[in-house]
Amino acid sequence: MKLTVRLTFLLLITYPLLAEPWPGFVPAGLAAGIAAGQDQSPSPATVSSPDPDRILKWVQDLDSDRFVDRELATTRLIEAGTAAIGPVTQALDSNNLEVTTRGVHILQELALESDLAISKAARDALQAVATPRVTSAARRAAEALSRLDLIRHERALLDLKQLGAVVDESHSPMGFQMIEQLSIEIGDQWRGKSTDLVRLAWLRSVDQLILSHPQCDDETLALVAQIPDLPALTIRRANVSNDGIAHLRHLDNLRTLNVLYCPIGDETVANLREIASLGRLRLFGTRVSAEGRERLVEALPHAEIDVRGGAFVGIGCDPTQPGCIINTVRPGTAAERAGLQVGDLIAKYEGQAVRDFEELTAAIAKNRPGDSVTLQIVRGDQTLEKQMELGAWESLD
Repeated sequence: MKLTVRLTFLLLITYPLLAEPWPGFVPAGLAAGIAAGQDQSPSPATVSSPDPDRILKWVQDLDSDRFVDRELATTRLIEAGTAAIGPVTQALDSNNLEVTTRGVHILQELALESDLAISKAARDALQAVATPRVTSAARRAAEALSRLDLIRHERALLDLKQLGAVVDESHSPMGFQMIEQLSIEIGDQWRGKSTDLVRLAWLRSVDQLILSHPQCDDETLALVAQIPDLPALTIRRANVSNDGIAHLRHLDNLRTLNVLYCPIGDETVANLREIASLGRLRLFGTRVSAEGRERLVEALPHAEIDVRGGAFVGIGCDPTQPGCIINTVRPGTAAERAGLQVGDLIAKYEGQAVRDFEELTAAIAKNRPGDSVTLQIVRGDQTLEKQMELGAWESLD
């Protein structure tokens, strides 16, 4: 009994002073000692359709003399969702320290909801409370907002990892410093639902985002457009259209955009040309025509525009050397399957002479995956012809 009383007193005098309150946590022994026999489990009816009078009672209980009542009211108001945002926000006008601390915490927790409507409403409420910046509630709301972006980012990263996103956090040297690089891919390992992708809107400080899953669509790009300062985006085999690409106009610092094997055409040019920050734009396997490419070159004179049919051979050549001598054959590619080897000289592609790697690249760019082509190669003192079925780009590295 003495231990319970001392613990109760300690919690009562320290709770308001905490920089990060813990509403929602009720020590089992303390709750049992204060409210013996009281049902602690939330009613489904209360959670799904809370009564306005009950919500008002919970708001009033935020300043109850009983710690357990304050804790339960905090929990119930978080569970109430959107219906609690207005009453809690109004209660912050009282400048009561206990109500302010708990009310700001409630709005912060609701701003972390995966439901975007609830999250936005709670964040907007915090922003409205923080705007005057002269009251205790305003200061606490401003502090909550500053924490919120970091909390949301870390929570989104954790959730996306658990759902199968590939998250690569590496470090690259820059001068005398090591710069952290964050790359995220929603690809073959993704196990989540399309609704789980709402977490993308919570991300901050992402260096590269790769969307290569059928669930990625126009709504996904609307979420991506909310990631501040995203510099590089790759969209591969996603269900996006011109409407989705239009969202990318809001990415003011997007420097690299790669769109591979997506059903977009010349109608997308009008939206792409408005992304003035682009330094590199690669469109492989789309329906953008040569005329569309010229319009992009005219609109984005400082960007490298690369429009191709999307075919991939899988060889590398030294562009500084005369001729087109293979120095790399990627495993599992059309080149390997056709039997090309390091040291082979590519003499002709589809009957046309090839003088260097740039000419070969331009010729391949006219083809699409699945096309069958003939290469003439020189290997030692032999001249050989190789038939191959062209593949697709799986990586732009």
